[in-house]
Amino acid sequence: MTKLSSLLRLWDGLWSVPAAFIAFITFEDLGRILFGAGFGSYDPAVFQAALIAAVVMIFTNTAVQLALKFNFPALWESYHTSFAETFHELSATRKVLLTVFMYCFFFSLFVLLFIKVA
Repeated sequence: MTKLSSLLRLWDGLWSVPAAFIAFITFEDLGRILFGAGFGSYDPAVFQAALIAAVVMIFTNTAVQLALKFNFPALWESYHTSFAETFHELSATRKVLLTVFMYCFFFSLFVLLFIKVA
C-alpha cells in the first residue's frame, strides 16, 4: 500500500488527468442537478475552459516528467532526490520565497492557458 501511495504522489498525472477529464465532461449536468435550471442561464463553457486548462497543464507536466525519466534517467533521478534534499537544507526565508515563486509561476501559466483556451 505504501508503494502505491508513493507511486500516486510521484505520478499525479495517472489519477488527476482522468479525474479532471471526468469533471470536464460532467460539470454541466452536475451544475444543473445542484443549482437547478437557473444554472443553464450561465454558459458552462466558462467553467469548462478553466478545467481544460488544468487538464492541459497536468497532462503537459506528466509528459515532461515521463520524457525526462525515459530519455535522461540520471537527470530525472537527480531532480527528484537531490532537489528534495537541497530544499530541506534551505533557510526558512528561502523556502518561502521559492514556494511563492513557484506558485506564482504556475498560477501565471494557468491564467495564460485559460486565456488561450477561452
